[in-house]
This record gives sequence, structure tokens and C-alpha cells, in this order.
Amino acid sequence: MQNIKANLVVIGGGGAGMPAALTAVEKGITGIVVLDKRHVVGGNANLAGGWLLRHRKPATKEAGNAITRDDIFKEVMAFNHFYRVNPRVVRALIRQIRRYP
Repeated sequence: MQNIKANLVVIGGGGAGMPAALTAVEKGITGIVVLDKRHVVGGNANLAGGWLLRHRKPATKEAGNAITRDDIFKEVMAFNHFYRVNPRVVRALIRQIRRYP
């Protein structure tokens, strides 16, 4: 184990921890360490891409970039490496999404 000297330790590198660390940098604090239990930072903020509702945006449709339910399914399954979620549940959720208002 290695000892690290820090002026500030931020626990969690997600949607709150990373902005907290950045704010500390902006305030001139040095020696900041961000600890996260995962091997990548971002936490649940990594899931905030808006994949579920973006196909409802009129601008998406008008730009000719209509996204189908199958596209959403494939994206969700790929994001979860095809094994971390139940595909039947994902399909059921996607079926509940209304098309363009």
C-alpha cells in the first residue's frame, strides 16, 4: 500500500464528486485526490445520456435521424454488455415509450 498526502480528498467521482473537485481546483486548492469504488469515474452520471427519450425530440425527427425502438434496444443492451440487464424487461420498458408527441 502506498501513502498519499492530500490537501483534499473527495469520496466519489460521480456527478457531485467531480464538480466538487473541479471547484476546489478553481479555488486554488492543490493536492486533490478523488477516490471512487469503480475503475472509471462518472458514477450514475454516466447513465444520463438521455437515450430513452431522445427519439421523441422533434428536432431529431426533422433532421432525419429518427431513432427506432430497436435502435434504443440495441444501444441499451450494448451499453450493458448484453448480460447485465434482462432483455425482456428492456423491451417492455421501451414499448411503453410514446412516439413523438
